Amino acid sequence: MTDPSWSGDGGSRGVFIVLVGPDGVGKTSVATELISRVGGHYFHFRPPLRREWTTPTPGETVRGSPPTPSGTPFAALRLTKAFIVFWLGYLRSVRPDLKAGGLVVADRWAYGYLVHPEKLGAVKAPKVIRLMLRAMPQPDAVFALVADAATIHMRKQELSLEDAAAEVDAWASLPLPQLTRLDANEPVTRVVDDLLRHLGRVV
Repeated sequence: MTDPSWSGDGGSRGVFIVLVGPDGVGKTSVATELISRVGGHYFHFRPPLRREWTTPTPGETVRGSPPTPSGTPFAALRLTKAFIVFWLGYLRSVRPDLKAGGLVVADRWAYGYLVHPEKLGAVKAPKVIRLMLRAMPQPDAVFALVADAATIHMRKQELSLEDAAAEVDAWASLPLPQLTRLDANEPVTRVVDDLLRHLGRVV
């Protein structure tokens, strides 16, 4: 796949990939560079549900609502809401482009709840979240962007070095098999070069 292109021409099913990693690691920059080369759409997957195709658009930092304490009656409601949000987002925004043969790049997919299950407050998380993931359509590939805390802090100085380090540690232990890690300390163009090499082996 030396000259990949997903133009959405109505041919075979498209490609769905997800970028994960700490806040400030460069997911938006990588996605924007990727779709500028090969076409496709970039979807910010977050509640409240919005269809936000950006080709390209500067990234945004979106903070979630305060976590609900585990064991409360709201835990199941938060899990149900998250499940519905992701499913509706997939059906409304991802699936149509895949059926048209396009490339869809998403971030903030449900894997973030495996790293920070307290955001749902769900009892027995992340087991419950794993069950939710199994019931959802899965991407063709998941790429984890990996950078050191100092690099993230330099790129996004509103994140303290301590917060950046904590996020790096959390995402480094993401309990997910079949995950391709990319060195986000490198320039964006090199990260995308590496991503395309790996993606060529998957699709």
